[in-house]
Amino acid sequence: MKSLKIFAILTLMIALSACTVNVNTGDTAEPKAEPEVQEIEEPVVLNNLYDPATAEVGDQYGQMTLVKKEKFNEEFDFLVDNFIGTFEGEATVSGKYTYELQSMIPGGCFYVDDETLENLPRINTDRRTAFFCLGTENPLGTENRESVTIVIDSYTDYMVGAGVANQANVVRIVE
Repeated sequence: MKSLKIFAILTLMIALSACTVNVNTGDTAEPKAEPEVQEIEEPVVLNNLYDPATAEVGDQYGQMTLVKKEKFNEEFDFLVDNFIGTFEGEATVSGKYTYELQSMIPGGCFYVDDETLENLPRINTDRRTAFFCLGTENPLGTENRESVTIVIDSYTDYMVGAGVANQANVVRIVE
């Protein structure tokens, strides 16, 4: 008997909890203002990004054209860490130039700024700092420069692991 009463009370509570009550107070609510619509900029799609597995000789990325595609290790597929791509054509890039004769890569290296990065071919998954080295003979010389714009060609993109830097030739110094 006691369990029947408990069952009845629980059933009544469940039934009442599903009920809703609408009370009209006579007040009319102000219509809600339309939310402000903000235009969203389209995402920037850079044409300099490429996939080593699907890139073909003759494809253009940034301001350069892929002229040679090699595997670092022939036993493996074209992966992001098993690829050497050689690009031709002139690309204008700005950034910082540093010269270190005693470094692991002697000579000058150029660090590309974000504003001109899209001119340079890049593997779509490459998250490394964008830079390339120029060797000991280049028109930028031995003086470090915080900001300089150059035109390059013969760019080689090495994605083969640590210790190998991308390479390029300087065609001319713009500023």
